[in-house]
Amino acid sequence: MRFAVIIFSISFLSCCATKNSLNSTGGASWMGTMHRLSANHSAIAPIISDPKEFYDPKNSTFLRKKTNEMLYAAVELTKDSSAPNANPIITFTSQSFVQELQNTSEMLDAGQLQASHYSLSNIGSYCISCHSRADRGSINFPLPWTTNLSKLSSLEKANFYLANRQYESAHQETEKIIQDNELMLQDPNGWMQLFQKDLSVILRVQNDLNRAEKLVTMALKNKNLLAYMKYDIQIWLETLKAWKLEGIKTDANSKNLTFIKKLITKAQSPKYAVGQAGLILYLRASGRLNQLLEGSRDKSSYGSVLYYAGISAEALKNVDIWKLGEYYFEVCIANAPHTIVSQNCYQQLENLTLSSHPNMKLIPDLEKHVQDRLTKYRDLSRVQPYSQELIHPGFEDRVLRQ
Repeated sequence: MRFAVIIFSISFLSCCATKNSLNSTGGASWMGTMHRLSANHSAIAPIISDPKEFYDPKNSTFLRKKTNEMLYAAVELTKDSSAPNANPIITFTSQSFVQELQNTSEMLDAGQLQASHYSLSNIGSYCISCHSRADRGSINFPLPWTTNLSKLSSLEKANFYLANRQYESAHQETEKIIQDNELMLQDPNGWMQLFQKDLSVILRVQNDLNRAEKLVTMALKNKNLLAYMKYDIQIWLETLKAWKLEGIKTDANSKNLTFIKKLITKAQSPKYAVGQAGLILYLRASGRLNQLLEGSRDKSSYGSVLYYAGISAEALKNVDIWKLGEYYFEVCIANAPHTIVSQNCYQQLENLTLSSHPNMKLIPDLEKHVQDRLTKYRDLSRVQPYSQELIHPGFEDRVLRQ
């Protein structure tokens, strides 16, 4: 039953999203609803951080109330005509956010506290993914409500600050965490994930190469840094220094799709494809792609922009939310059907979809849904055979009908 509800929610929210005209900044109603989300998130953050408080029956009504208020606000965002929907990430994130909150609300009602605790602990990831895409919206947003963060760990505080656009406070906490030798031993994955999220804000929102270089240099001094992490971070530092040497002229031309393709091709080369060594290249590319998606839409290259945005999103799963890459590929096919780029997008979509559902044959309803979805996009992407040497940015969007 829940599977059917989720499918209905996706269709309903997609219809709502398509009614809006393209814009890259939200209106007053959008901002007001975002503030409601932030206020409710702030109210339950201290309880989420303390398992004893979270599992205490006296807090169950309060948790359900605040979760439902976030859900209502999230649904309103998907229907707001002033929503900044020029970039598909806005539509996808709002849809995914509603689904997550809907499931969490149901779990709280059913008394499934462990699952709902995990979900609420990570709810801020949706906010961070959207807020860190580019220089858009409030920066260092001052919270007009009181939040007791004394019970939050350093990692929880930093993530809370990032989710609520308090970037300077987040940077300060991140710098402390980066230098925390003990935390590296206790929670290396949490350490690395926060590091990457903060870098995404520094590079995609603030465009501050000096601050990024300082943070990366600081991280390399952590004496308990794991070997595979050290390799990645050393490449990040090398990449940042090379980026700085390119100068203003190169950066001014960096929105050019040919230049972005070069960044992604470099990130896919053996040196950078090891682990997450290509992170800085992907952040740089995705930042520029987000700017292109929010600018004036060029129909001749829009599909290609979406294709490379999908490639970047797949490589940035620790920063952007999961499945974002798949969504970009779907939007690419829908907006540039029967083109070379749509075929490229379908190949990526099919590989990602099948790899994320390895046991779908055990669930007939799920298998049918997946296969129906792939058939729809396969038909939209079908083109005549073409030679690889014809592929270059912009040409992929040319319609080649059978």
